[in-house]
Amino acid sequence: MKKLTSIKDLKLMSNTIRQDIIKMLVKAGSGHSAGPLGMADVFTALYFNILNQNPKNPLSDKRDRLILSNGHICPVRYAAMARAGYFPVKELLTLRKYRSRLQGHPSSRNLPPMEAATGSLGQGVFSATVSESVSALSSITALLDAVGSFADSASGTATPNSSVVFNGAVAELAMSEGYRYSDRLQVPLFKNAWGT
Repeated sequence: MKKLTSIKDLKLMSNTIRQDIIKMLVKAGSGHSAGPLGMADVFTALYFNILNQNPKNPLSDKRDRLILSNGHICPVRYAAMARAGYFPVKELLTLRKYRSRLQGHPSSRNLPPMEAATGSLGQGVFSATVSESVSALSSITALLDAVGSFADSASGTATPNSSVVFNGAVAELAMSEGYRYSDRLQVPLFKNAWGT
């Protein structure tokens, strides 16, 4: 996987990923558009500049784990993964089709390196910090989206919406377990202009 370092190259890849998302959703005839489109820049930065991952060895013990909590934005992850070389780009057009590896929410069964099958908001941050296999990693970064998207990783990324951050399992986890990760947990808050 080629690392992109110039802003121009990252923007071009992000726009390519957005085009892939639109093609996928049109072909599928269903799916969420705003969240995946709004997170294209983030996933481009993750897959082409930040995450330590290797499409040729997707289950390496040294890889960064990315746990997507709000599963409905997975088209952006699929597009980034295809463009990074995890599987052929043409497979993107099988989104949500019977027997496709690319379903409406991520599944850990058929597509390495999907770490977990997720869907409920907040589930990913909880999984990333509580799971022994993931929380033992050196860092956890959380990107919080005030509007509503959520992608997270231990040694990568997280983006819950504002209601998820201040209520429920994520808020309880931050209050009760935050001290365990205080030297490794970064939670910058940003607003996704595309909405979710």
